[in-house]
Amino acid sequence: MREDVQYLLEMYAKMFAASSPIAAVALCISMTPRHTPQERWKLACKACHVAFGLLLLCAFLGARLLDVLGVDMNAFRIAGGLVLGMMGLDLLKCEFSDEHAANPKQKGCTRTKDIIVTPLAFPIIAGPGAISSLMIVKSDACNGVQTFFAYVNVVLLMLTLYGLFYLASVCSKLLSPAFIQISSRLCGLVVLAMSAQFLASGVMGFFK
Repeated sequence: MREDVQYLLEMYAKMFAASSPIAAVALCISMTPRHTPQERWKLACKACHVAFGLLLLCAFLGARLLDVLGVDMNAFRIAGGLVLGMMGLDLLKCEFSDEHAANPKQKGCTRTKDIIVTPLAFPIIAGPGAISSLMIVKSDACNGVQTFFAYVNVVLLMLTLYGLFYLASVCSKLLSPAFIQISSRLCGLVVLAMSAQFLASGVMGFFK
């Protein structure tokens, strides 16, 4: 039993790191500068719901799904890198902030809805790193308990993200527009760095 608990904690640590929770929170705040805390919280919840469903799907089907679709995990990494690259450039240019500044009363605009699936749900929360680590640790399970812990780990990860997003949404009302604009550009640099990492890992994986 002790080994099973240790297995769960190790899996949780890997999934938590791979899901980039800090980047997800920063990205959500940077892309919704004119939203109220309640609106930002609802948006984050929807992103977590999508990511939760995607991770559960991958946990159930695993590598079989990719085999059926004929998609390699490295292709996922490259696709995620391209998506992050485009979002990172938008953040650097503050296009999200400018758009909402021009339409401060506009609710649920298309651009804001777009960030629920990409990049928040994929590839930030349920990205190639989180999906691949989930598949690997589930395939390494030695018994039924450890296999069950793989699904428990997904639930624990989502509960952690819900808590982080809630705290960020509540505290975001204390941030000034200037601070959000500066953090948006800094977040853009971080997202571009993650994009380069995903692209490099995907290309190197294909060569291997």
